Amino acid sequence: MLAAFRIPADAELPQLAAIVDEDAMAARFRAGLAPGWTLKRCRVHDVRYYPGATCLLLYTLKLDGPAGERASVALAARAFGSEPAAAEFQSRQPLATAAGFLPAWMPDLALALWQFPDDPAMPGLASVWRSGGALFDAAVQLQRTPWHGPRPSLELAAVSYVPAKRCILRYDRVDHGRPEPFYGKVYAVDDAALVHSRNLALWDYAARSAPELGLAPPLGYDARINAAWQAAPGGVSLLDALDDQDVPALFRRVAAALAAVHRSAVPSVRRWRVWDESSKLERARVALLRFHPELQAEVEATIAPLMAACPADIAQPVAVHGDFHCNQVLVDDERISILDFDLFGHGDPLHDVARFLSRFETFAQGLFAPTDLRAAQEAFVSAYAILVPWNVDRRRLAWWKAALLVNRQVLKSVKKLSDTGSEPVSALLGAARAAAEGRDFA
Repeated sequence: MLAAFRIPADAELPQLAAIVDEDAMAARFRAGLAPGWTLKRCRVHDVRYYPGATCLLLYTLKLDGPAGERASVALAARAFGSEPAAAEFQSRQPLATAAGFLPAWMPDLALALWQFPDDPAMPGLASVWRSGGALFDAAVQLQRTPWHGPRPSLELAAVSYVPAKRCILRYDRVDHGRPEPFYGKVYAVDDAALVHSRNLALWDYAARSAPELGLAPPLGYDARINAAWQAAPGGVSLLDALDDQDVPALFRRVAAALAAVHRSAVPSVRRWRVWDESSKLERARVALLRFHPELQAEVEATIAPLMAACPADIAQPVAVHGDFHCNQVLVDDERISILDFDLFGHGDPLHDVARFLSRFETFAQGLFAPTDLRAAQEAFVSAYAILVPWNVDRRRLAWWKAALLVNRQVLKSVKKLSDTGSEPVSALLGAARAAAEGRDFA
């Protein structure tokens, strides 16, 4: 991670450098330790920095006790900027740990801290986590259970946790030859009831009209703890399947599944507009110039033309995934499955197409020859164009791909506060310019 002294100032988050300074934070945590306990190391990791808005991160404390015992304490944290922290973040008691009481709120840093699963933004998470499989015996009644007969013994694990946002949990059967996992997701902001009803509608549509589209079967939800559950659709990750597949043929199958999503008539209150992405370009420009002033010419040469060429919204928005990339795709012999419709809405379908292509291109750098990358990309776009009833404007697609390369891939090193230097950033800026200039699409 980037050293604290090398992190440029963020006017909206002036505490940023301080909260990722491991030595400085270690000194603060030492003040709360019980007698005899020694903090050996404070590590900052899994940083998610949103320039001008907030920073989410995890601290891991390695400690030695008075009798020679060793302990590890993990703390999740959220920094607040111009947006004031809600009372549920500020009014909590100090955190009781094996090594003493640690602060739950640092007012001078506007930093809230907690231990998993006691996330102030997701009060239902603690109930779900601590109840384990017993949650389904009384508190939560799934509309469809992923087992037959009495509830089996279940083992619970956290798959992905974004502090103050969401947590994905995996349930495995421990009394069966095949684990047959299913998944739960606890939300901070999204409405689990709406998520579940939308997933049901998509599931019904795919079952009736789109056999090429695999989806995770919805199992149920509970509004009181703002959580929803789904079965596993089966298959392996797309990126893991590339070595054993004809990639252009595989990408045609992925394109068919995405086209099926776009042809659906499932309603949504969310609208994705071009402005949502174009406004991020200016924020990306500001952040990149702060972190990489040596790349000013490249940043301006990439982003300024994109902002000037921003297209208008399409006249008839269609159903879109909202965050369609390689990690959202599973492959098996029968179908392609698409995961995670949390950002489902209506908008320009080329956003999904470009999001997939931009993410794959970043992954493929150094792994695929340019001709193979181009063949896979062309297979995807050509197959998609055949399977949808609208024209695929390749100039518009080029703009979307370039914008998403900047906002999602180029900016990733900033959001992670990565100490990777400017070379990877420069390479991705070059890829974005190539896309914008039409060199990716015939």
